[in-house]
Amino acid sequence: MKGVGYELGKELARRMGVPYEPVIYQTPKLLVEDVNSGKWDISFIAQDADREKILDFSGVYLRLEHGYLVPGGSTIQTIGEVDRPGIRVGVPAGGSVIPPLKRTLKDAQIVGSRCPTRRTS
Repeated sequence: MKGVGYELGKELARRMGVPYEPVIYQTPKLLVEDVNSGKWDISFIAQDADREKILDFSGVYLRLEHGYLVPGGSTIQTIGEVDRPGIRVGVPAGGSVIPPLKRTLKDAQIVGSRCPTRRTS
């Protein structure tokens, strides 16, 4: 495993002198739904208004810009051309990009998808 959250968790555990035991969720939505399960203590997840109702957040540790990927040959050439009837915008199910897209997109359809299960062998 690797990534910002993984490395931050590993360093935090080291500084606290506790074992590092990463818990992987397929989507942020599933992690949030499991908030009271006792299966995890700290998470690195994007902040949004709904999550602030049930989670406490630290200061920002990472900022990301979002963009759109379109297939080669697409008629979409600018961001302004995304929001129109018949356009589907794929997002991770329960992902933090959904609330800002719902505020921005009025005509395009937001389609949530789950990530395939990772195999570690």
